[in-house]
Amino acid sequence: MSGKILYSEHNTDLDLNNQTKSYKYIQDIIIPNLLIDDNKLLACIKYFKVTKNDKIKSTLDNLQKHQQDGIICLFGYGPHLQKLLSIIELYKSKILQDKPFKQYNKLTSFDVVSQGRNELLDKKVKVPILITFITVNEAFFKLDTFTNEKYGFTEQA
Repeated sequence: MSGKILYSEHNTDLDLNNQTKSYKYIQDIIIPNLLIDDNKLLACIKYFKVTKNDKIKSTLDNLQKHQQDGIICLFGYGPHLQKLLSIIELYKSKILQDKPFKQYNKLTSFDVVSQGRNELLDKKVKVPILITFITVNEAFFKLDTFTNEKYGFTEQA
């Protein structure tokens, strides 16, 4: 994608076609920022980036191996969201089944700013980022970071 990539009105120096750098930015900058840099909480998270090219079965097998680790964080952006949503729903229905779990979602976005019709007009396009936290560990069910409305997470039943 051409143009300047912004997150929260700050330039990211990213090219969203470079998945490696984009996912690294989400994991290293955006997620800790959303979790108010809570190092104790960040240490309990196992990260899974999901791309449109990922194999569903291998991703689900990997998630199953780590489901007891604390909190699973699945994240993706733009063209990868459809695969991410499919994996989340399959994980919940096939692996978690009747186990008690909590899911918290955060939808945010990159802004792609490019030249508009003339030099006075910029064209701004939002590229969505979905970050989902799932845990089966009841110790994490009522964390203030996820349940307090001011942090912007939504709980999904």
